[in-house]
Amino acid sequence: MLRITALDACGNYGYAGTHGGLLYLWELSSGRKVTGTQCFNSGRVSCVSVDSKSGAVAVTDGGCHVLLYTQDKVQAADDGADGRIPV
Repeated sequence: MLRITALDACGNYGYAGTHGGLLYLWELSSGRKVTGTQCFNSGRVSCVSVDSKSGAVAVTDGGCHVLLYTQDKVQAADDGADGRIPV
């Protein structure tokens, strides 16, 4: 069972964070799941926030980890790592 722990929406897209540390992107007009990515291996997503101007998505685990997703990379506030994410 999928346990949603955080939600946000921007434009035609909804963002859902889960108890298992996953972040899903949904197309609101069709209900189609666009993509999903594992944010945290050992914690739940506690907050999702989307900036409507830039499209950046901030995700936290309720502890000291924050990830900032942009269209072409993800930045982790705890270690500065970055890499590509599916869009």
